[in-house]
Amino acid sequence: MFPINASTINDARKVTRFIYNHTHVLYMMRKYYTDKRDLIRPAIARFGTNFITLKMGRAISKFFHYNWILPNVTTSPYYRAMVDTIAKVGPRVKPTSAYEISGKYLDMEYDYHTKYLEDHFKTWKEYGGMLMCDGWTGNNRRHIINFMAYCVTGTIFISLIDDTSHTIDGWDEYIVAVVTNNVDNFKAAGKK
Repeated sequence: MFPINASTINDARKVTRFIYNHTHVLYMMRKYYTDKRDLIRPAIARFGTNFITLKMGRAISKFFHYNWILPNVTTSPYYRAMVDTIAKVGPRVKPTSAYEISGKYLDMEYDYHTKYLEDHFKTWKEYGGMLMCDGWTGNNRRHIINFMAYCVTGTIFISLIDDTSHTIDGWDEYIVAVVTNNVDNFKAAGKK
């Protein structure tokens, strides 16, 4: 914490402690000066909220900076959900370990997405789907093809192939059209 912020925060803590320890001051202010409205407590609440936000922001920023995580990750809806969940469970909860993240929680996400895909496949059987391809050349001059599928329930990523000699089997019953980025070799591969 910056020294100037530390001294300000310490002073504000002293004022807050004084006010909370002398509730008769609040009572008299409420009774005689503010028409029974509470003007001091909202200020205390604002100070407390700002102090906690500053403390939380420092901790989160430190995590992002020391682990080289890009700041735009905070725009993810999962980031907000994570912060809200941590706030709800409280300060005494044991943090998730790397083993748990790469083990049971990864398995849970895999199961969730497998079920999600099964729901997509049910829709595809009824309405059909569209296979979309997009090609590009990687840094190592390998040709990469991204395959995505579109149907009324949305677009999902299927796979990435780094060699044009591969084929995808088992999708014939679901696909009603193939959309490419109009590269001639994709068109030729689609005719085979």
